[in-house]
Amino acid sequence: MKQYLFFLLFFISFCSINAQNTNWKQIDVPGRESFEIVYQSKSGTLFGYYLITNDAYISKDLGVNWIKIGVNLIDNSTVFKEDFSNNIYILKYSYDILLFNNTSNSFEKFLTQTSYVQDIDFFENGNFLV
Repeated sequence: MKQYLFFLLFFISFCSINAQNTNWKQIDVPGRESFEIVYQSKSGTLFGYYLITNDAYISKDLGVNWIKIGVNLIDNSTVFKEDFSNNIYILKYSYDILLFNNTSNSFEKFLTQTSYVQDIDFFENGNFLV
């Protein structure tokens, strides 16, 4: 009986591990050895940057194609936020809040504060709190 339970436990573990392994695939990124993906939006858009040149990239097709959107725009300390309408904002340079324009694939200045901005949060009615 112990052998049967041991075999069953081993078989279930083996199947579970193999099932998880088949779901993963490597994403092809520009500058593979020095690229960091820092955010994935609710819609699946990936945001990343090339560590050597600080070029910022987005992918709207889960990493199949990448579009360069700027330089010195995104790094691992960039704070990303999404509102209830799936608009994507970043907090950059401590005073600026930038809004991602999905049509032009660029970040545009949304708001500039006179004091340091640490966080932003959104309410369901469309208002926000800085």
